[in-house]
Amino acid sequence: MPALKDTIAALFERAASEPKAEATVQRGLNLRARIVNGQRQLLLSRPDMQPSDVEVTTCAKHGEIAAYTVSHAGHWQLISEALDLCDHTPGFSGSGDAKGEYFYYGSCSTCHARWQRTVPKRGKGDTFTYNGQQVEDWQFELLSKRGPKADRATENDDELELHQFLEKTIVAQQLERQPVVDTAPVLTYPQNTCGSCGHGRPTPYPNAVECQLGHEAHDKQSKGYNQKTQKADIPVHLPHGSLAMPILTPGHRCVTDAWRHRA
Repeated sequence: MPALKDTIAALFERAASEPKAEATVQRGLNLRARIVNGQRQLLLSRPDMQPSDVEVTTCAKHGEIAAYTVSHAGHWQLISEALDLCDHTPGFSGSGDAKGEYFYYGSCSTCHARWQRTVPKRGKGDTFTYNGQQVEDWQFELLSKRGPKADRATENDDELELHQFLEKTIVAQQLERQPVVDTAPVLTYPQNTCGSCGHGRPTPYPNAVECQLGHEAHDKQSKGYNQKTQKADIPVHLPHGSLAMPILTPGHRCVTDAWRHRA
């Protein structure tokens, strides 16, 4: 029997062109997928009993439906993907620590959604929140890329003022970094630099390249200290605003291992 993730993905692919896309998976659970005005819906049913809440969560996870509502009756439960989702544009982000925990946060500059991961300094049990609501780790991974827009009406005055200040700061920083575009930049790449190692790519910016190795290859931020393991092994992610890749001058030397310099 195909993996549940593959089965649900195939059902939604069929639902895009078929009025009825259904399959039976383990323990006789029947799944029917449909797409209504762009909204994905997955119906779970059995002939003799209602599918369990665990089965609902499992199917939502394997179907990568991170934000959803559930309606049900005697022998079925219906998962309906949330409407009005946003493909997030990175906004303000960063990390810090408070008494007893580390936290890593991010936001969307388009819809103002925000998310945070909290890591206790002692013991286990990371917590994940999206727009102030606690979510599972698999939901957090998906929602930090695409999810419901934030409801500003639920924020108190202090939260709203803080987020507006941070968003204005990010916009101002982005405007300051906007260079004058040279329509025909001439780049010369010295030896063993981002421009000549095979990972540097020309950009519209004068005398600058984009390193395809990403920010983590160039960030020199030390890792956070883990009280449990007694080691610095908690990743700390630096904020990079709207830059998907690091923008460098051609003469900037890579900080990656030597083998990665080969084109």
